[in-house]
Amino acid sequence: MGRRASRLASTAAALLLVATFGPAGAQTKATPPARHYQGVDLFDMPAFAAQEAALLRRAGAGDLATVKQTLPPLLARHGEVPSLHVVQAMLAAADGDADAAIAALARAIDYGFEGLYAVLTQPPLNRLAGDARITALEKRTPGAGARPPGPPPRIARVRNGVAEVTPENIDWDPKRRGLIARFQVPARTAKRPLYRGKVDLPLASLAVLVKNGLAAGNVGDFYDNRDGGHSSLPFNPKELTQLTHVRYGPEAQARQLHYSLNRGVLFGGATFGNSSTAVGGDHWRSVPRLALTTPDGMPNLWRSYANNQIYVFPEHLDHEPHANPPGRGDLFPAYTPYMIVTEGRSYSDKPVLKAIQAILAAFRPDVKARLLELKLIAPTVQMVLRSSLITAPGRDAYLSPLAHPTVFRGEQIDLSTAIGAANSIRIDTIPPMTRIVVEKEPRLRSGKSFFADGMSEGLFDSPAAVARLWRGIEPTRTYRLAAEAEDPNGRPLKFHWRVLRGDPKRIRIKPQDADRRTAEIVIPWHDPAPLPERPDVETSRVDIAVFADNGAQLSAPAIFSLHFPRHQKRVYEQGPRGLRVKSVAYDQVRGAYRDPLLWPARGWLDTYRYDAAGALLGWTRRFRGATTKFLPDGRRLDDGQPQKVRYPLVKKPPRLGVFAEETLAN
Repeated sequence: MGRRASRLASTAAALLLVATFGPAGAQTKATPPARHYQGVDLFDMPAFAAQEAALLRRAGAGDLATVKQTLPPLLARHGEVPSLHVVQAMLAAADGDADAAIAALARAIDYGFEGLYAVLTQPPLNRLAGDARITALEKRTPGAGARPPGPPPRIARVRNGVAEVTPENIDWDPKRRGLIARFQVPARTAKRPLYRGKVDLPLASLAVLVKNGLAAGNVGDFYDNRDGGHSSLPFNPKELTQLTHVRYGPEAQARQLHYSLNRGVLFGGATFGNSSTAVGGDHWRSVPRLALTTPDGMPNLWRSYANNQIYVFPEHLDHEPHANPPGRGDLFPAYTPYMIVTEGRSYSDKPVLKAIQAILAAFRPDVKARLLELKLIAPTVQMVLRSSLITAPGRDAYLSPLAHPTVFRGEQIDLSTAIGAANSIRIDTIPPMTRIVVEKEPRLRSGKSFFADGMSEGLFDSPAAVARLWRGIEPTRTYRLAAEAEDPNGRPLKFHWRVLRGDPKRIRIKPQDADRRTAEIVIPWHDPAPLPERPDVETSRVDIAVFADNGAQLSAPAIFSLHFPRHQKRVYEQGPRGLRVKSVAYDQVRGAYRDPLLWPARGWLDTYRYDAAGALLGWTRRFRGATTKFLPDGRRLDDGQPQKVRYPLVKKPPRLGVFAEETLAN
């Protein structure tokens, strides 16, 4: 990446955060005037938002050629998109054209951009900070120059227990980056039973609590099945219950907005749903792994989580005993609180769906209303559900790995415990949502630490889940992590850091302040190891969780994940200067699965050389029978002459992406 491109990268990253998660990653407390961009069909807005984010990622990666080629036609078609004008301002500022940059920023604000401060702190726009015209921009009202929004969409009436998503009752929310579906649930719904037919304890007792007004029931709750009814909660239009079932009209179905991962539809009430589907072909994976490994996956999961929605997905083949088939195990590269993954395939999600429905019904009426207002339904459901998995009472049990499995099994859920825990929450004990941010981490370089140009160790950053990939050769990583939370009732908070995956004897967690809000985490290389809750399943991941504690309740976790390449064989040894890498064999662990979206192929073996004092002399690479030597700075010795090398990603079917060495002229 050139110097000019690198100056754009941090600004694009800040803009992408604002565009994806809202200003400062905050939840939206008030819905802004609804509108969507001119020239974009309403149901195409989620796809366009993903295209917009892809442009920002390219700018963040320093791919200026693509940005310059892509931006003009996008601006011509969609001139009301504020982030496009910010990118235009970035390019102008990098060229030294302050007038054009400020004019572009003014247009961005006119069209609703609210992240001016965030982008002005980053290069190249930070060079405009001293310009007197910036003061005027800061006082400008966002959205003042945009075309007025059209008439608001109608609020559709739920009919016969069904909420149908149509063009007439949805609109685009630019802050929440989603389509907002608006429904009115008839008052008579409260007179319907919680369940039809005979139900066993504890659901029968829950129904009595609801009937007596001691629990909220499912009035106003939405169930969103996203697999065409393949694995769905039962629905009988002749025997309606309090639960509202979502149905997508033909316009939404034509854009696949009804299927698999929810990519941008938000509902006004507490929403839970599922999709017993998976992806086949060369890039086969479950829906959860799809969300964790594609650029728009995490923004969509967070959008649901931060707006009272939570979804359940089977693990399909991504969490199997390591001996059957060999080389599998836990294939998820990260762990998040945004979704619930169930063990098995189709129908394994049904017991969890029934548990979530019961938890939503068990909240006290005033508590549920407050949770909806604060957008805390999803994290509170996660906390309650995880509490029901542990047999030993007490806070220590909830903070243990056994309460936070990678995948959930229906038979592990104690419905009585879940219902009791949900109903015991009071207005003054509502737990907060915990977030996490990486304040400091290693900055490693391709060509020396790892060999993958255009990549880094970052997988994703989101408000309550962060993930990294261990690409570099260094034997340890040190991260400074910070937790963030605000208690709904202003209670003082303290924080608990726990190792959920990985060897707690080798991982060091060093709190940096009295309330343990910030911690330094030191993690060494980990080979695959059994999961604490499933010894027959191996994982190649370290998960560090942080929980907020308000004295009455513990929050759902925010999680930092570090994923290791199980398909590589690495050897580390003790040297005069400490632990060091001895060798790395890429793609040479027989039978081990390699995710082609995260780990493109390399077939070489690197063996590292040191002098007697422990200083690195370089490494020797064996590849396809040939041996090559490299210097410590990454240059390759060709006939005794050092040559700079780059490692571009090339497409070589059927390997789906290979990193190749390419010599650069000195």
